[in-house]
Amino acid sequence: METQIMYYVFVGSLGLAAIYVFLIRPRISPQKQEPYKEPLDTSTEVPNDKQIVVSNITQAELREALADFSELYNNEYMVVYPRLVVANDGRLVVTFPFDIDFDPFCSVINYLAYTPEVDTEPLALGWGTFGKQDEVLPQELLNKPAMVFVPEEDENHMQVFVIAADGIGYHIPLMDPKKYKAHPEPEEQYIAPPFDLALASGWERERFEVVSEE
Repeated sequence: METQIMYYVFVGSLGLAAIYVFLIRPRISPQKQEPYKEPLDTSTEVPNDKQIVVSNITQAELREALADFSELYNNEYMVVYPRLVVANDGRLVVTFPFDIDFDPFCSVINYLAYTPEVDTEPLALGWGTFGKQDEVLPQELLNKPAMVFVPEEDENHMQVFVIAADGIGYHIPLMDPKKYKAHPEPEEQYIAPPFDLALASGWERERFEVVSEE
């Protein structure tokens, strides 16, 4: 009899545990939320200093990579609107006529560095100044000119390195940008952006709009 009672108690305990795991716990556990992306207003161009210079890639390959990124990132509505420009000196430059936030800007650079469209290893070096509207932007980078690139020692393919104009560097994981690490004395040095976008009309040779077809 005692053995039978212990058996029923054991079975009942398993039942209660199952109810908690499969019914109660999922309701009380916090649900992971995807970061909210503000729809982009493409009615009027917004002057900004964001630019990415890409090398070790052909113009056709870069155009395809940007189109694929746009289709992936703009899966619900327009968030990123890249413009591919060929400068007078032949360099391939990506600009953002309607501006771009810090998080997607870093994502573009990371995607171009590891784009599956090419067999080479493209180099994407970006510059920009980001304001307080960027929730994931480290406060130390607020309103400071910054240079963004994928570090050579990158192993997980999901991080960028940022160097501010004051010389301080930041490792920023794209999956959780708020867990960045500051490097007061980075090996790399800040380099000023090569182009003044306010004078873009003077050096543009050809322009391509590269956006999602949606």
